[in-house]
Amino acid sequence: MNTEFGKIPEHVADAIRDVTYQYKKQRRVRAWLRFAMATMLLLVAGTGVLTLAAMAGGGGRNAILAVIAVLEAAAAYFWVIRPLRRPVPVKQVALYIDQMHPELENRIISAVEFGQLLEGGTRLEAAGANGSLWMMERLLEETEVVTSAMKLTEPEKSRELGWSELGAGALFAGALALLLVFNSVWLPALPFVRDTAPGPGAAAPLPFTVTPGDVEVRRGENLMALVETEAEGQDVAISWRTKDGAWETASMSASNEARVHYHEFRNIREDLSYQVQVGGFRSPVFSITTWTPPRTDAIHLTYHYPEYLDRAPEEAPNSGAITAVEGTRVALEAEVNKELAEAVLVLDSGARIPLTKSEGARWKGEILLAENDRYHIELRDLKGRGAEYDPIYKITALPDRPPEVRIEFPRGDDQVAALEEIPFAFEVIDDFGLAGYGIQYEVAGREPVRLAMAEIPREAAGDTAQGEHLLFLEELDLHPGDLVTWTVWARDYKPDRDVYEELGDPFFLEVRPYKLSFEEAMSGAGQQQQQQQQQQPSMGQKEIMIATWNLRRKALRFSDKDFNKHRDDIIEAQQALLEEAQGGGGRDVEALLEGDAPVMSEEAEADLRELLLEAIQGALEALERTTPEDSGPPLSEAMVEVQKAYSFLKKLEPKHRQVQQQQRQQGGGGGGAQRR
Repeated sequence: MNTEFGKIPEHVADAIRDVTYQYKKQRRVRAWLRFAMATMLLLVAGTGVLTLAAMAGGGGRNAILAVIAVLEAAAAYFWVIRPLRRPVPVKQVALYIDQMHPELENRIISAVEFGQLLEGGTRLEAAGANGSLWMMERLLEETEVVTSAMKLTEPEKSRELGWSELGAGALFAGALALLLVFNSVWLPALPFVRDTAPGPGAAAPLPFTVTPGDVEVRRGENLMALVETEAEGQDVAISWRTKDGAWETASMSASNEARVHYHEFRNIREDLSYQVQVGGFRSPVFSITTWTPPRTDAIHLTYHYPEYLDRAPEEAPNSGAITAVEGTRVALEAEVNKELAEAVLVLDSGARIPLTKSEGARWKGEILLAENDRYHIELRDLKGRGAEYDPIYKITALPDRPPEVRIEFPRGDDQVAALEEIPFAFEVIDDFGLAGYGIQYEVAGREPVRLAMAEIPREAAGDTAQGEHLLFLEELDLHPGDLVTWTVWARDYKPDRDVYEELGDPFFLEVRPYKLSFEEAMSGAGQQQQQQQQQQPSMGQKEIMIATWNLRRKALRFSDKDFNKHRDDIIEAQQALLEEAQGGGGRDVEALLEGDAPVMSEEAEADLRELLLEAIQGALEALERTTPEDSGPPLSEAMVEVQKAYSFLKKLEPKHRQVQQQQRQQGGGGGGAQRR
């Protein structure tokens, strides 16, 4: 009897050992069969996943291999290691034999249990105490008799185990074949691998070159991919995909030289990945990265007007061209299509104003309007690339012009008596609101007098106003021959407006003797007076007087070049008149005054001539001192002298002779002259 099985028959113990061995072998074969099936499934699934990963660019390959290795180790543990380490109990084998031989009526399991009891002293005493010893020995004897003629093992199981072993071997062989066939996916580092997937060591050289490889292209452009290879008779294909799209494959076209193949990507709108395959060789996965030139999509403007206009800011979204009054501060915000390194506002005049980045893809800056100009926005993206087209926008700086004066009455220059009352009627207009208006007059040789007719508060300022005034000449202490220069002034709210810019055009009132004016009216000569005066030297002086007035009024609007030209023209005309008055032109004063002596004494005439020359000389000296930078005081001084010269010339003209001449031409008839 064997102590492992207790006091049971020897041939029963041998049968149990044989069955145990067969059971362990069967369990071992089945374990390896299951493991081989699991390995095959993992290799098939892994090959598919790794192939897809390689087509997508090779990313995550190591992670996939790690997962497959973990799953393979888990299968080996649960289906091989753990089952094979589990022991096979004798009682379990006895039960198995009883199950296979029902005619034994569970004698094997009973014999094993009783044999173990009879072998152990303590248990034997317990059984003897119960009076069962004789029964146990009797059962064992009967079991020995019954089983002596029986075959307790199962030879047919050996054939099943053989087939299982063959199946497991076939599965392992298939797994190895799969590795060899798909070695480019599983084993890229082995010497016999021809795939060019990057590995930890140096990559095997390719028998072909791919151009351009990784590249950036402008969105919407075409790209030619070229493959140059020395291999002949090999298929050349290219595969590509978008970021989230499926792979597409096409054969590459052969050029005239068979070793060069090409494929054109047309109208590329988004990033692409592509890979070239020549025979059994594959290139790395290359990238085509699209880029878009920087572009200004919209420009928003906000106008901040000068403070003196008392005007709220105005927004102009989706604009570009700038139009506003001079001195307006314009806030500009540009919307762009991408991230930028810088944005600069460039003026045609040469100034460059850097813009600052705002929220999102917005850049902002400011322009102070001073003159007409043009601008564009210069963009640079993060790689220093500029825009393909920079739209040019116009800048219009509207001048805040002085108020406009429209005279309704009197209409033009006039000759008046010293005791007359002169009515004035006018209209003044301003583009941004009037602050005040009135009349200004000055008698030649005296200081100007300004009469204010209205002072308008800012909140009540309007664009137009009408005014009327009655000037009493009797209050001015005028004498025949005096000259009154008058105009209408109007002021707006521009703070730096020059006082002379407020003046309108000059008009003149010439004071004549009452008797002479009466004779002209009775004879009708006043209607022809303008034609007669065109031939008088005083008319030339009058043009000089008007030109000097306008130069003083518009000095700030002229460029230096235009100012100097107007000033020099006035000086030239005044110099010519001076030379004639001095006789330098071959004509004396009588000739200058057309030969008719005025009705006055020779002494008085000489005094007037001397005063005339002094006035003209004073006007020339003042004009010579006038510069664009300092024009106001010298021109005011010149204006006084020019007016005096005009007044002296008028007094020297043969007025009475002209009236007599007109009477002879008209035959003594005529109607009264009318005031303009």
